[in-house]
Amino acid sequence: MKRAFSLTEVIVSLSLLSMLLLLMTTLYIYSLRSSAQSYRQMDELSEVQAVAFRLATDIEPAAYRSVSFEGSSLFALLNAASASHSLELDSAGHVAWQRYLLYGWKSAEQELWRYEVPLPAGTTFPDGLVTLNAWDGGSGPHPLSFYQATPTGPARKLASFISEWHAEKPSARLVNVRFTVARPNKPAQHFECTWRVHN
Repeated sequence: MKRAFSLTEVIVSLSLLSMLLLLMTTLYIYSLRSSAQSYRQMDELSEVQAVAFRLATDIEPAAYRSVSFEGSSLFALLNAASASHSLELDSAGHVAWQRYLLYGWKSAEQELWRYEVPLPAGTTFPDGLVTLNAWDGGSGPHPLSFYQATPTGPARKLASFISEWHAEKPSARLVNVRFTVARPNKPAQHFECTWRVHN
């Protein structure tokens, strides 16, 4: 003979099922939030890695005698890398310098920018390499801030939310960069990198 379930047993069973469903839903929502947070952190880290990679590909093949600074927010260097990041040589086997590169931090906007100052075709440095602020590009030498304010070549924003930026040359062939990423409602992240200028 089949036993009939009492009302109390049905209520208890439904209560247990409801609690189980609530627990599973809570765990599912938590896992979604965790995944979203992980993806955001990965995106932020990839942006910082992209900035570090760009700095490395610009600084390492540069000319160490051409590295110059204006305060700690602007620095420039002479670069000969092609679009494929390989070093360009002229017909005599010498490095064919193509452009000055300028990194500038805009503190008010908390943005990091990269500017190119192209050299006219056939530009040589018979008296030795010079810094951008000592280079006579046809209108006389200018401070680095001039090229930031009036770009003469391509300009590109590399990163946002850069609350602090400090660039220096601790020795003749080294460039050190420290910066802080401070996104709204998130803890600040501090980064420091040093690269060797090879030429």
